[in-house]
Amino acid sequence: MKLFIKPALIAVALIACGDLNAEWLNPERGLELDPGALSLPTYETGQLGVTECAECAPLDLSVTQDTKYFVAPRTPAVSLSEMRAAFYASVHDDNLIVYVFYDPNTMLVNRLVLDPST
Repeated sequence: MKLFIKPALIAVALIACGDLNAEWLNPERGLELDPGALSLPTYETGQLGVTECAECAPLDLSVTQDTKYFVAPRTPAVSLSEMRAAFYASVHDDNLIVYVFYDPNTMLVNRLVLDPST
């Protein structure tokens, strides 16, 4: 009887750890960029071109209908067209920072946030 319980407990522990690891392994990478370092997508299912640094190769990230857009931190999400309008209206503002949050495994953008107040 003892021989059966021990493997069963180990199996339960491994399954529980597997679920925890799934949460821990759901990565999100964040980039802080100047407006000139990115090219906004035109369509809701398109590409977001990003250049992290002058020496870095361009990074092509995908946006989907699930991507969220924010024209300022801690504000409600807006449409891509509203994001584009806000971006191009303030693109020459020296204080504008753009935050891009994406999944490095899938290269899908989760959210894009303008921060005009930095």
